[in-house]
Amino acid sequence: MIKIYSEDQMHTIREEFESEILQRPHVATKKMFGCPSYTAKDKLFAFLVTEGMVLTKLSETERTDALSIPGAQFFEHNQRVVKTWIRVPIKDTVALDKVMELVSKSYDNALELVT
Repeated sequence: MIKIYSEDQMHTIREEFESEILQRPHVATKKMFGCPSYTAKDKLFAFLVTEGMVLTKLSETERTDALSIPGAQFFEHNQRVVKTWIRVPIKDTVALDKVMELVSKSYDNALELVT
């Protein structure tokens, strides 16, 4: 299995992201695909990969917006493409700041799924 997350490369970005995202209500973190993943009331909304983040709960319009980011693409793992999950590139904390609005949308959409 291909390793899709490197803590060595993503440590600073993960810490920066968690300092913000874990302050929100109902957010928990665990490992998924060997990556730090983030849930809102047990609904996955994001996970980190090496040099990026995958957003799992964007609306169709939000996915289109995310795909307009240079380097963004559908998430692919083990030759399977998930067209509802968008991988956005994040190489530094400046890039992380630029995608936080999309992270917030994915988080909000995850919470809306909980009845």
